[in-house]
Amino acid sequence: MCILEGFKLNISIFGLTVIEGYYTKINWKIDGEEIELDGFVIINGEEAYLNSITKQWFLGNTLYGVSENGNPIASIKIANLNEYLQNRIKKSNIDETITLRIFLRDLSTGQIWDPPYMEILGLYQ
Repeated sequence: MCILEGFKLNISIFGLTVIEGYYTKINWKIDGEEIELDGFVIINGEEAYLNSITKQWFLGNTLYGVSENGNPIASIKIANLNEYLQNRIKKSNIDETITLRIFLRDLSTGQIWDPPYMEILGLYQ
């Protein structure tokens, strides 16, 4: 695993890593409107990334969340993934987790509310 922490307010992270978890739906609120998005409950992964998600949620970033069990939830974009990977992600659940290879892109402008962008590269086997 390769996670690098940036120097901008100690919240900017980027690099390659793996996360284990399962698919969920999350509700994103913007301008008084609620939109349902794809999400991923992370039960195991790089501590710096998990902490950054929890921190974003506590700061009010609704693209992130925390599950009933206290696990961080990240919004994910799966529409651009191949059908096999989309189905594997959507079929995962709390009893049948999957491990994903991801790349975290540093899109931060240094503002405390800027999240890292998570790009799913594939299943980790």
